[in-house]
Amino acid sequence: LSDPPLRDALEAANTAGFNEEEWDSYIRNGMAIQSERGALSLATKQGRAEGRAEGRAEGRAEGLAKGLAEGVLGVLEARSIHVSSEQKARILDCSDIAILSGWIREATSVTSAGELFSESRGNFPPKRE
Repeated sequence: LSDPPLRDALEAANTAGFNEEEWDSYIRNGMAIQSERGALSLATKQGRAEGRAEGRAEGRAEGLAKGLAEGVLGVLEARSIHVSSEQKARILDCSDIAILSGWIREATSVTSAGELFSESRGNFPPKRE
């Protein structure tokens, strides 16, 4: 029942004939139900908080990766090194912070954008499909 006065009246009618032992058992069961509801509510809140924290961490990592990728392109551009659309996409699609950090360092000394992807430099993700 969703109407509180009716629910209270029904509960009073159902419990009117309880002896002391039945009443104690009824109260204990009610408290157990409330405790379970509280535990579920707490677990739900904790789950939401954990989800928000994970989302923030993922967002920060994505933002860092995007910033590093743009940094790689910025260094190459400042050095007047041509970057093809495929190379640009490969750089922007990379989400590996270690690779992107390596590319920024390498971008200061390469003579072509293609050198960033050289296996000998050890900083290469797979080509974009």
